[in-house]
Amino acid sequence: MKETNTTAWFQSLEKALGKLAAIAAVVILLIFPLYVRDFYFDILNAKYQFYYITMLAVLIIAFIIFVFHVIQDFRYEDGKNVKVMFRSFSIKKMPLSHSFASIFLIVCIISTLQSQYLYESFWGNEGRYTGLFLLAIYVITFLFISRFLKLKKRYLNLFLVAGMLACIFGITDYFKLNLFHFKDELVAADWPVYTSTFGNINTYNAYVALVIGCCGALFIDAETKKEKIWYFICYLIASYSLITGGSDNAYLALLALFGFLPFWAFRTWKGVEKYFVMLSSFATITYIAGLIHNHMGNRVEILEGVFSVVIRSRLLVFAVAGLWLLTVILYVIEAAAKERIYKLGKLPVYIWTVLAAVIILAVGYVLYDANAGGHADKYGSVQRYVHFDDDWGTQRGMVWRLALDDYKNEFTWNEKVFGYGPETFGIMTHQWNNDETIAKTTVIYDNAHNEYLQYFVTIGPIGVLSYVGILICACIEMNRRKEKSPYVLGCFFAVLCYAVQATVNLCVPIVAPIMWMLMSVGTAQSEDEE
Repeated sequence: MKETNTTAWFQSLEKALGKLAAIAAVVILLIFPLYVRDFYFDILNAKYQFYYITMLAVLIIAFIIFVFHVIQDFRYEDGKNVKVMFRSFSIKKMPLSHSFASIFLIVCIISTLQSQYLYESFWGNEGRYTGLFLLAIYVITFLFISRFLKLKKRYLNLFLVAGMLACIFGITDYFKLNLFHFKDELVAADWPVYTSTFGNINTYNAYVALVIGCCGALFIDAETKKEKIWYFICYLIASYSLITGGSDNAYLALLALFGFLPFWAFRTWKGVEKYFVMLSSFATITYIAGLIHNHMGNRVEILEGVFSVVIRSRLLVFAVAGLWLLTVILYVIEAAAKERIYKLGKLPVYIWTVLAAVIILAVGYVLYDANAGGHADKYGSVQRYVHFDDDWGTQRGMVWRLALDDYKNEFTWNEKVFGYGPETFGIMTHQWNNDETIAKTTVIYDNAHNEYLQYFVTIGPIGVLSYVGILICACIEMNRRKEKSPYVLGCFFAVLCYAVQATVNLCVPIVAPIMWMLMSVGTAQSEDEE
């Protein structure tokens, strides 16, 4: 090895680790979503094993590369570069998302060590494998990839390629085509429950939430004709997949997408136009999906929930026509303007902020009136969504109530601080709630069906706050860099849509690894930044 200066040594190390991080990103964003082993019969185990084996291999190779550079430095430079590296390290210079990730990991370790079920907490084998072992891999790979990867738009395009294949597969399942014979060994009653390469429809829709958040934001950002067409096609396919996925958690992702996009889109006239194209297109797809659903009978899967309420509304066709009329008017105004309209200033964003606040207050009033006010009956077909009881959200209301009751009445003081142990929810319900859950649902719940409540009772309030801190700080970091790398908003909205739908969904190693990877990619330094 030739003698080299400190800069060259660091560049060599970062280049090697950067290439490794790039390989990991491609594997998880492109290959992992499509990977299956024995169709739906072992899909959780297959995805879990694929992920942890891949990431452990990446981390081991990264460690070997680091050790090799350290040995070479001590051999030829008397350890000068290693000493500089450690002297330059400062906790104060760490991104806040990294700080919260470190706290999250420490809390998970403490929670595991103080748990009555150390083995189960470490491996997560009594639930969906999200024990300390997997959580540690999430955090360590997040710290590694966000530090050494160079963000490129191609990672998001590869993610969308996999997303389109998975979504199209899901759509064919909706039409009962069973193209790849995944459902040959399933009983007929389970056909609507499993779809694409993700298994359960709730898990599938959590993935589609990532896809629609990413392609929606990239469509708003797109400049070239080729990009606009590509991202718009992705958006249309993801929209129809979300509808035919048949899970209500998808609509929370849509609320996040359409609710937050205007804060970026409404700063330019083109952004406003694209936003209403997206909104009008989704309304149109919903209307067409309703026609298909109503006229194809038993040739498609039966859809219920929010979708069934929307397609029965007589206002839907008027909403479609009104939105497209508004969209056309926006384009006509731009075409008639003597000077091309570019930036709009902050006024449209302020107006949207006020409108969003009014909508939030209105929803808050409806929830208060339907629950504390005792007037749930007057809300008709949406009563089951605004009135919270044990049956709310397919018995999620009961599970959430029991989880909070267990935390309040059964936990010791240290368990109230650090939780019962990662992924021990199933043990809790078996100990204290088995009779009630079996009597009401014939099911033993091993998950709270709310990612934040799950973390609250299993790793404690500090754990869930640190997890939320990771999400918030990562989104803030991505938002700050949007001027130099606007396509980073693809990662931002993917993470945002996932985080919102997670309030009624599970954290499983079928989709969560993809979310962590997108968050890692989004917080990595881009090619456009120094």
